[in-house]
Amino acid sequence: MVASNDVLVTGCVSSINGGHGFALGTACTIKSSLAYDNGGAGITTGGVNSLTVIDCNSHFNTGFGIAGPKRSLITASTAAENRQGGISVGASSTVSNCNVSGNVGAGILASAGSSVTGCTVAENAGDGIAVDTLCHVTGNTCQGNGAGDVDGAGVHATGAMNRISGNMATGNDRGIDIDSNGNLVVQNDASQNTTNFDIDPGNANAKVESPGSNFVGNRPWANFSH
Repeated sequence: MVASNDVLVTGCVSSINGGHGFALGTACTIKSSLAYDNGGAGITTGGVNSLTVIDCNSHFNTGFGIAGPKRSLITASTAAENRQGGISVGASSTVSNCNVSGNVGAGILASAGSSVTGCTVAENAGDGIAVDTLCHVTGNTCQGNGAGDVDGAGVHATGAMNRISGNMATGNDRGIDIDSNGNLVVQNDASQNTTNFDIDPGNANAKVESPGSNFVGNRPWANFSH
């Protein structure tokens, strides 16, 4: 299915096509639709900005399950077992309340100024959630990422000035991985990862505590490793 700009697509199925399942224009919205086993991305756009995806399922596509430009909104959707990655969005985008699991590449890739909130991201071959700069990553559950022979983190920030807060990372190669300085890393919970926290020393706010059986804390913003 191919659409031009400012189009609403709802209640559709696009499967086993040689190219993309849904190729939409600028400022399109797609709701309650399924993209399965297509030769390109499941849901994508040739537009310059503003793709909205609500309550969709993108499964087993050759490209990304959902690939949006800048200013995208992806919510309440599933991207599973896609062969390039789960969800990819450009700058100033929002990904919320999605399930992104079992993809060959990364689970969620988000560019500068984006937010990723309330998602469950599990057993992707690469990083569960990867962001660059000025992003807010909060309240996500990241489990078993870096599956197979690929190295991956639950949450991976490659740039600066991100806020990484309130995430749970379990059973990943690395739980919370921060490559640059100037980030705020608070109230995250990492356990049973090969490395729970791998944080650049330039992030002075990222205090990590390991609570014991009689733990009493006096730093409410601390991260926890156990």
